[in-house]
Amino acid sequence: MTFKLKVPDIACQGCADTITESLLTLEPNAKVEVDVSTKIVTVESTVPLENIKQAIINAGYTIE
Repeated sequence: MTFKLKVPDIACQGCADTITESLLTLEPNAKVEVDVSTKIVTVESTVPLENIKQAIINAGYTIE
């Protein structure tokens, strides 16, 4: 499934890298795109949405 999440705390590429790394820990084969300018994280994964959200929160970010 593909999920799009608004993460308002994304400020730079470093933030994007941190989020990407945390999501790839859940599922190494997931496709993760982080658009710093729109603050949208797109995840294509078999992991449930709640787990994806929790990984982003655990990385120190909030989700709208």
